[in-house]
Amino acid sequence: MDRAVSRYRHFNNEQRDVFDEVWDAVEQGRPLCMFVEGKAGTTTIINALCDALRASGRIVLPTATSAFAGQLYPGGRTTHSMFKV
Repeated sequence: MDRAVSRYRHFNNEQRDVFDEVWDAVEQGRPLCMFVEGKAGTTTIINALCDALRASGRIVLPTATSAFAGQLYPGGRTTHSMFKV
């Protein structure tokens, strides 16, 4: 959790909003469908979420649309490969 907290402290407002929205949905058991793309810092948000969720004992399956992007996340793969679509 320390890595997630450290990253969170350096987020700008937009990054915090994304992180908080996902974290709140998980904590409340509320479904959330979100597509996060492209600006600088996106990988940092996803990695912080993965760190925080795993530290809280949850299973995380990070995916991306390209193999290159999937490699940026610990345990990450393409969406097609992960879900066999």
